[in-house]
This record gives sequence, structure tokens and C-alpha cells, in this order.
Amino acid sequence: MYLPFLIGCGTIFSALAGKRKLAYLFWFADLVIILAWLKYHATDALLLSF
Repeated sequence: MYLPFLIGCGTIFSALAGKRKLAYLFWFADLVIILAWLKYHATDALLLSF
């Protein structure tokens, strides 16, 4: 679950180091992972028993 935060740190450090293309690559990878996990968890059935 920490993967998006780890890639976000890579984005920040790349941007601070002046590596703009690498920062955009990390940002896009982070976006893809977040959207994939959202799709996986948002479409998962809730198993509720009352």
C-alpha cells in the first residue's frame, strides 16, 4: 500500500534534482497505479453480514 507514496517521493526528489522528464515519468506511473488500485477496490464486492 505504500507503493504510491514511494513513487511520489521519487517524483518529488526528481523534480528537486531538476530531472523533469523522470519526474513526469514517476508522476504518470503513480497515476496509473492509483487508478488501477481504485478500480480494483471500488469494484470489489463488499462482504457484509449483519
